Amino acid sequence: MTGTDVVGTIPREVSLLAELGLPPLTALAAASTAARRYLGFPGLDDAEPVDLVSYDDDPRDDPTVLARPVAVFVRGKRVR
Repeated sequence: MTGTDVVGTIPREVSLLAELGLPPLTALAAASTAARRYLGFPGLDDAEPVDLVSYDDDPRDDPTVLARPVAVFVRGKRVR
């Protein structure tokens, strides 16, 4: 899981995982869905507010875009 050590920021860790050969989707999951499961958080529920981050480019093509979010929503409200 990303963010559980001192390698650096989560975007940097995802990039490193991809550079080291992890498929991009698996590297992204290490910072999102897989991390939620590992930490014991439930999956997403319909009609519940969510946290969401959007980007200009697809992080599956270039994980470094994770460091440059365009919009950030926390519990359904835009904070950036």
